[in-house]
Amino acid sequence: MYNQNNIVKTMHIVKTMHLSNGDIRRMCIRGNLYTRGDNSAYMHMLMDMVGAEGIYNPTDEQIYNIAKDIATHSVVPNYGYGSDDFMHFVCNIMHLISKEIRTSYEWIG
Repeated sequence: MYNQNNIVKTMHIVKTMHLSNGDIRRMCIRGNLYTRGDNSAYMHMLMDMVGAEGIYNPTDEQIYNIAKDIATHSVVPNYGYGSDDFMHFVCNIMHLISKEIRTSYEWIG
């Protein structure tokens, strides 16, 4: 019987995900995000939170922290949820970030 999980384990395939600060920068430009932040705050997000080398295998917590920082420095849309609009916006940005993550698979023998 074919079992995909066992195939991956026995074939020694490693999955790597990567998020680069260039991808985040382009996402912010495309989405008109981070329009309320100054250069210092923007560079902190790109260089300190994402880093020059990017993030390998980013966690949900890292994605959330980046999304929250972007939302804090952006115009929050009115979704009609009142005070919950901010968190809906953060979740939408997290979704955008997840689409920027590049995934690769490597055979290690």
